[in-house]
Amino acid sequence: MEPIELRPLSLGELLDRAFTLYRTHFWLFVGIMAIPSSLAIPMNFLLLMKQGSPLASLTRQTPQAQAAVFSLGFLALLAIFWIAQAIALGAATHAVAEAYLGRPTTVSRSYGSLRGKFWRLLGVIFNVLLRVSGIFMLVVFVAAMGTGVLVAATARAGGQTAAGVIAALFMLVAFGAGVALVIYLALRYAVVIPAMLLEVFQGPFWIASVFAARYGNWPAWLNFATAASGAIGGAITGPLLMIVLVLSYYDARIRKEAFDLQFLMSSLDRPAPAPGSVSPA
Repeated sequence: MEPIELRPLSLGELLDRAFTLYRTHFWLFVGIMAIPSSLAIPMNFLLLMKQGSPLASLTRQTPQAQAAVFSLGFLALLAIFWIAQAIALGAATHAVAEAYLGRPTTVSRSYGSLRGKFWRLLGVIFNVLLRVSGIFMLVVFVAAMGTGVLVAATARAGGQTAAGVIAALFMLVAFGAGVALVIYLALRYAVVIPAMLLEVFQGPFWIASVFAARYGNWPAWLNFATAASGAIGGAITGPLLMIVLVLSYYDARIRKEAFDLQFLMSSLDRPAPAPGSVSPA
């Protein structure tokens, strides 16, 4: 396996190289992300079975004890899924680095590289999530404080424009949240939409929708198909983000630390194989 030429990349070259790497090692990356995606199938299946159709959920009431048991079970499955997702992201990062530098790797070898690094990996991910959530809460707090100040100021001035100011602020925040949600869903379920259109959105799907609206639940097979298609979409699209991030990291190191020269020197310093250890071919 020959390494890709290490040099500073433009944005277009970086994306092109990311998709080339993804296409060349497609089964490697999909195999890595298939493990956490498969764990998401029972979680999504239970959620769909519990939720039912929106029309029936308006009138159906769930006992508190049953709702508490379901919530605890769902949170436990969610925690297991996120731990598996964190491990898979670490393995995908190792696989991208090895493939980018021209070193052979496999799914088992990528997961094996995380031995002894599990808790540190979880600590890093938790730290990042804590910072991101902290920034989000700070933005919400600043927006709420700004809204309060504007409402108080307009109330003193007569209160006629308070409703307009509040509506404008909420529309701005909702627009930003909507854009972020659309980007996330587009990356997460890019393959699910055509798969559902080709395989599920046939006559039986619409018949099932009619029964769901009438009796309150989709059939179990349709819930399972929805959960499985989401897992397949996650396994296929999940590695793309990690590939782009790893290539961006190497590009930054090449620009700031001359990593390409360091890698070239380290490859030249490797000892040559002993005579007779390589069979003539």
